[in-house]
Amino acid sequence: MVQYKSSIFAIIGKSCLCLFWSQCFLLNHLLCWHLCLFTLLSFPGKFQLYLTFS
Repeated sequence: MVQYKSSIFAIIGKSCLCLFWSQCFLLNHLLCWHLCLFTLLSFPGKFQLYLTFS
């Protein structure tokens, strides 16, 4: 379970870096924070649901 969580957070971290350096800096930075907060608050069920519908 710990390994699963760490791999999810690694993916999120890489996504955040990609968003962080993209052209729409501010918007993507906010989206990144929302994604990270959403994941922390409702892990893992809603996160998987979110991925399905996004």
